[in-house]
Amino acid sequence: MKRRDQKKEIEALDRALDEFVYVCRSRLHEMAKRGKRGWDDEKHANNIAKELEVYAIAANLWLDRLHLVDIANRAMMLWWQEWRQ
Repeated sequence: MKRRDQKKEIEALDRALDEFVYVCRSRLHEMAKRGKRGWDDEKHANNIAKELEVYAIAANLWLDRLHLVDIANRAMMLWWQEWRQ
């Protein structure tokens, strides 16, 4: 890949990631305002993993942007719990 193409690719990835993170963050804030708690408590890890599986199955049946955001957010929650250990 030429250097210019590589730079454009990285810039495009950065734009997509910035937008995706913004949407994920907004969704998490929305859920926190509704009273959802415990995402960082390892005793909830099994429930989060089950929710992740349900959202993944639902996304496979009908593609919905919100499902993809919920999948990403739950993956982040599980990643965070594992990373902290």
